Amino acid sequence: MATMQDLSERLLKQFKEVPNVDIGDCEDWIFEALSRHGVRDADPKFLPRDEEYLVIMRGQSIGAQQIALRTGHFYRYQDGDEVVDKMEVSEQWQRMANALSQEYRRERALRTGSSNYRAGKRLDRK
Repeated sequence: MATMQDLSERLLKQFKEVPNVDIGDCEDWIFEALSRHGVRDADPKFLPRDEEYLVIMRGQSIGAQQIALRTGHFYRYQDGDEVVDKMEVSEQWQRMANALSQEYRRERALRTGSSNYRAGKRLDRK
């Protein structure tokens, strides 16, 4: 049975190369991931071992969203021949967060055995 600290450290390993991400951030993200995953009181002792991966994945998604928010103020600067362009950093993090969230939903559906049914629009109606 994993503790909150164990899950946070595992998540921190995923973000080890990202500047300004520390264990406190990962603890917050894991707490939020546990809550969104439906774990009572966001306590990992109620989390089955086979769902730890899902919570880590959800934590990655939440972390990427938070980093996208933090980097939303980045800028583009040009001085003669020098160009510094950080405008797309936030967009890339948001794309990664969306992809991780989609992967989480797919994995959770596979593990719970739920199906995903979508009906297309009728062609004879607008």
